[in-house]
Amino acid sequence: MTIRSQTGSGEPISVKIPEAVRLSGLSRSRIYELMKSGDIEFAKVGSSTLVIVESLRQFIHSHAKAKPSQKQERS
Repeated sequence: MTIRSQTGSGEPISVKIPEAVRLSGLSRSRIYELMKSGDIEFAKVGSSTLVIVESLRQFIHSHAKAKPSQKQERS
């Protein structure tokens, strides 16, 4: 079950665990650890566990490392 955004972008607002693993590159167990710690948001709908895509995106972006800037030679 995937819930799509109502903005018309067609991008899902939530995904099941296997899709969260695929999108993030993290392991299934790591996804569950992040859910348990509250680092990523999820919803339980019946027996389905849905990871909130925006929460997953924010988590990944918050751990991104900036590229070191290249030193420019001065004339």
